Amino acid sequence: MAEFAEPTFNQILHVTGLAQAYAESIDDEDEDQPSEWEWEAIQKVREWAAALEHLDEESQVQLALDVLKKHGMPAAPLGPNAMHVETCLTVSTAHISALTAEYLNAGETFDLIVFDKGGYGWWFFVGDLPEDTSQVPQDLLAAINVARELGCPWLCLDQAADQLDDLPAYEW
Repeated sequence: MAEFAEPTFNQILHVTGLAQAYAESIDDEDEDQPSEWEWEAIQKVREWAAALEHLDEESQVQLALDVLKKHGMPAAPLGPNAMHVETCLTVSTAHISALTAEYLNAGETFDLIVFDKGGYGWWFFVGDLPEDTSQVPQDLLAAINVARELGCPWLCLDQAADQLDDLPAYEW
């Protein structure tokens, strides 16, 4: 994620003040009048910035958690005893070919973060993938893509797990 500096409340209020002053300065004869939506947006931003300026630390944290939840990102409670919980898609090892399994058993990672499950399968961190996934076998990549589509940062291939109808299965 790109690093950026957040604006101060004064900067937000100043910019919205400039927008409001500009909107108010437009001549009534001008065809390009500010819309009702633009006036409402200016007012909402001014009210939002003013409210944020007076939030205590706990309310700021709650607001951040609410924003994460609104955008579909699970947020765990914060604090010294907080637990961190992530989701994982667990599917059968039958969704990869015998050849892909041989490569994984031999220690090939295809530039992925892979953990062996002691002969029963593998864990893959799929939250971040390398830019070039051309080395990743298509059978494995299909399972990874399903996990990512479901918002799971982890994929577990386990020999005792169920098969998904949406993924090809291989006998080996």
